[in-house]
Amino acid sequence: MRASANPLVWGVWGIAVTLVTVTTRDPLYLALALIATTIVYLTRATSASDAATWSLVVRIGALVSIVSVIFNLLTAHAGDTILFTLPGSLPIIGGIITANALAYGVSTALSITTLIVAAASFGAVVDRAALLRAVPYPLSSAGVAAIIGLSFFPQMIVAFREVRDAQSSRGFKVRSVRDVVPLVVPTLFLGLEHAFNLAEAMESRGFGAADVTSRRRTWLLPVGVATVLVSVALLIAGQAPIAAITGALGVCATLYGLFGERRARQAYRPLHWETSDLIVLAASGVSGASFATALVFAPHTLVWSPFPRLVSPPFAPWLGVACLLLVIPSLVGSGTE
Repeated sequence: MRASANPLVWGVWGIAVTLVTVTTRDPLYLALALIATTIVYLTRATSASDAATWSLVVRIGALVSIVSVIFNLLTAHAGDTILFTLPGSLPIIGGIITANALAYGVSTALSITTLIVAAASFGAVVDRAALLRAVPYPLSSAGVAAIIGLSFFPQMIVAFREVRDAQSSRGFKVRSVRDVVPLVVPTLFLGLEHAFNLAEAMESRGFGAADVTSRRRTWLLPVGVATVLVSVALLIAGQAPIAAITGALGVCATLYGLFGERRARQAYRPLHWETSDLIVLAASGVSGASFATALVFAPHTLVWSPFPRLVSPPFAPWLGVACLLLVIPSLVGSGTE
């Protein structure tokens, strides 16, 4: 039976993984985060009903990461540690090939792979209907669009496999590029048919209709989001104290705009909280908060660049522990039936 995962818990876990990957390019932290998310994926996502679909996503992501390492190695001709030299007559790739470029490519690949594995774990474990019910009312329209986008790729893969099996039963085999057309065209047709059916179903349910009732405090949500963006700009500009105050005000305004006006919703399957959910929520919160705190008050623990000199990356043990906390969902089995 598929895991009945708490979407809010896994959402916080996904945010924590995102914070780790976007706040640093330190390969030590990223490697720990990748190990943690991979363990979660192997222990939780591989038993889901659409695990095969998301495994394809992970394989594609791994291929993209490998290509990015090779591309960075052959095109970034900078650094003090030269591995070898290609003839200058070669376009783009001609010149020195450095370990600095290789290190930066590996760091970028670790970040990309971590995000893809985390997205695959989230998509395979969390039920999309439960995730939609957890979206606040002011974001219901955007939530539906996001859920549809999250479902697009798995459904496309399922449609492609159905077309491939049907064509194989007729004795069809792919021998050249021209033979791909009988697979692609039916897949696109199925995708368009599903899109039309979805649009008709949403229209019949009045999706996107104007709300004639009074809606108070609707201005707080965009103002709060804009204030958070201003705080990010101030943080980048080096104004950490002002950015912290502005960010706190923006977060409060955003939360009040999201949850200040309650709307009644019928929940046939109410959201249940278990002890394991609280453990995962606490661990993910500590992990994300640790990197957010380091970004504001100790940025030197996160900053690393192999250019112009290749130096060993910094490592703070407390941030390493924060990365390892991302493995908690695989240890406590949050939200299983």
